[in-house]
Amino acid sequence: MASPTESDSQFIERLKNVAGTSNHDILSDEEILRGRILLSNVQDQLRRLSEDATILRIALAPHRRLPKDILLYIFTLLSLDEVVRDRRLIPPASSRLPWSLGQVCRAWRQLSRAMPGVWDKVSFDMSPTEAARTIPRALDILPDFTEVSFDVFDRGRLEWKVFTDLIAPVLSRIDKLRWMITRYDINFWTTLPPRAFARLKSLDLIFIRSEHVDVDSIPSYIEVFGSTPRLEHLRLSSSRLTLLRYDLPWHQLTCLELNNGDYRDCTRPLWSELATRRPFSLGSQLETLKLDLKGGALAHALRIDFPWHRIMTFFVHCSTRKDYLALSQVMPKCTTLANLRLGIAPKELDHLINIVKPLKWLHLRGNILPCLIQSTALWNGLQELELGQVTRRTFCEIVNQCNCLVKLSVKITDSPEEPPKAAPIELPHLRFLFVESGDLNVFPLISTPTLDILQVKLFARVGYEPITEFLTRSTCHVVNFSCKFQNPDNLESLGTRELLSSLSHSTVFQAQDIPVPDDVLDDIATGALLPCIEKMEIGALSASMFLNMLERRLQMEFTQFGHLRLQEIQCSARTSYPTATESAKLARIEAKYGKNIRSLSLKYIKYR
Repeated sequence: MASPTESDSQFIERLKNVAGTSNHDILSDEEILRGRILLSNVQDQLRRLSEDATILRIALAPHRRLPKDILLYIFTLLSLDEVVRDRRLIPPASSRLPWSLGQVCRAWRQLSRAMPGVWDKVSFDMSPTEAARTIPRALDILPDFTEVSFDVFDRGRLEWKVFTDLIAPVLSRIDKLRWMITRYDINFWTTLPPRAFARLKSLDLIFIRSEHVDVDSIPSYIEVFGSTPRLEHLRLSSSRLTLLRYDLPWHQLTCLELNNGDYRDCTRPLWSELATRRPFSLGSQLETLKLDLKGGALAHALRIDFPWHRIMTFFVHCSTRKDYLALSQVMPKCTTLANLRLGIAPKELDHLINIVKPLKWLHLRGNILPCLIQSTALWNGLQELELGQVTRRTFCEIVNQCNCLVKLSVKITDSPEEPPKAAPIELPHLRFLFVESGDLNVFPLISTPTLDILQVKLFARVGYEPITEFLTRSTCHVVNFSCKFQNPDNLESLGTRELLSSLSHSTVFQAQDIPVPDDVLDDIATGALLPCIEKMEIGALSASMFLNMLERRLQMEFTQFGHLRLQEIQCSARTSYPTATESAKLARIEAKYGKNIRSLSLKYIKYR
């Protein structure tokens, strides 16, 4: 029996002496109750001490001694690697960077939000079911300056009330919205409060069918999108374009895109009404206008009173003479036009030559008439030029007048008419060149010492010799090279070594369609070829030879530089399936170097 004055410590000491015997034989009920209370208190103390020890370990961890600028630098390096690997920042898997940094503690979240270049843009292109589960948590991590894009493409059997309850509160954080409208979506729009999209800058509404825009649903859209104080970019795709009848914030828009999506013109009554109401005359900020209107709708739309004197970028495709007549009346009004993308028909362009102002960017689709080629004022001063389909002779006649080109994209068509023999055309400012052709005969026609990016798409079985000769003659240092063949079956490796020798400064090489010979793979492994490469997509006759090359190359770089320059590797092997040896070697490479490279992919393709 315990003494009335016995302390807890004395009582515990006495319990130690009787441990091992039956408490019911020695202790009273009161003592047992007192002992259980003491046991509970001791367990609580142990729990608190354990929590304190954990907090102390975290507080005294080595990384706590790092200055914020060093910690931020580490975060940025790790997160940018993840962003590059994914090509875009997508919402969050909690275990992946940079999202995981925002879930550790308040200090790390604040610090990670300050990482430059990581949180600039985030894209939510997922089903609404996934988005409803992911977006609220993601937006809690994202800093306020992040540009958030939301692409709704498949609602499935989503319950709208659940979607609305989860998404509506965060819509005010969305900057860009792309929504494919269905007849069920009215259930969503009617539940949204005014100014739900307070931050929205870009809106892309795609009405799958014209009946999805009925008279009853229009007020819902207008109430939501008519009060978006930051809206600048509006794209409407519908066979009727009914929303144009209503009061949208036209005075705010800097870019307007219209697409009727159908060769049947259902919009003629609409254009007549708009010509009377003149809503676009309020577009005091409009600089970019893109009209993809079919079925005769373009001629009616061009008669609308757009602020033509403010338009700097104009995309338009003319398919009938009525379109061209309407366009010829509009072009003189475009006094500030700098960029023009014009789809052309072969017989309807001659009367536009004298009204097209000097441009910086021009894209022409269709046959180009001689009278247009001779329009020197059109070509002088161009910095970017895209030609849809031209012969080599036409190409020479046009490019010879474009001394200021920085970017050139051209599709060469086969023609028995050869250009006259002459020295290569000098393009002293060209940085980007894209050529689509049945052969490589365009390369002897030009020379440029400043080229950075070269992209080639071929439709015939040819070798690399003309490209190599062009690169050598131009003495340019191409850093990004890609070549793709439309029909890669039975292609041979013609001039591969010489081509790679001329790409000693390239960081990107993409040419999977032609297999690289084994002796060339050996020189890639030692760094004699492609010494600066960071991204490599090649073909190989066998996966085994490619893996041998890759293992030697990675080992060489790690030994010589202490890190890996080669970060992205993809190979198309001309075998049907991997062998056990190849699979084991690939696994060994991934285990050894996987943490130091962004991506490694090996495809097995059996060519005919």
